[in-house]
Amino acid sequence: GLFLILLFFVPDTPRSLMLKNKPDEALKVLVKVNGEQEGKKVLAEIKNSVSETSGKLLSYGWGIILIGVALSVLQQFVGINVVLYYAPEIFKSIDPNTDGALLLTIIVGVVNFLFTIIAVKTVDNKGRKPLMLIGALGMAIAMLALGFVFLSGATGYLALACMMLYVASFALSWGPVTWVLLSEIFPNKIRGKAMAVAVAAQWIANYIVSLT
Repeated sequence: GLFLILLFFVPDTPRSLMLKNKPDEALKVLVKVNGEQEGKKVLAEIKNSVSETSGKLLSYGWGIILIGVALSVLQQFVGINVVLYYAPEIFKSIDPNTDGALLLTIIVGVVNFLFTIIAVKTVDNKGRKPLMLIGALGMAIAMLALGFVFLSGATGYLALACMMLYVASFALSWGPVTWVLLSEIFPNKIRGKAMAVAVAAQWIANYIVSLT
């Protein structure tokens, strides 16, 4: 409910305003976010890109669309939402007490939040690709280790440590950085429609993972 109410105070994006031929409103939003000098510079860039807008999704071929869809689908197929949706059930194998399982779920949320902040702070100076590679490696190690933990029947806090490493690795990389990549890889001409296709693919993948 709060989210719905606050949406009424969110301005339209500068790009959308330029497409509707409202440059003054677009500049007002950009100045508020970036300052006057940078706002005017960004507005000029948007003007150039908007003048080249095309309605054809496949203006640049299938390749770029498939890359965007692959990023979206893989973000879900790494299994993060299995952990986030079913964490209390998973943690009951570590602590049968319901309160204990819920507390561990809260810890997962805190780890997710903290490492997302680290990603936000480092994505520009460390680069997108290095973070994605580090995150993928961290998740792979964590899941392999967790598999061996469950196979050995050890579970307990060793399993918890593996889960935390997995969540931290995702939050540092494939969680936020995928969205950065999706917003950057598509040319301006097709960005709106291409993003819509990629995000639709992501939610379909989310549904498949949740269902199975």
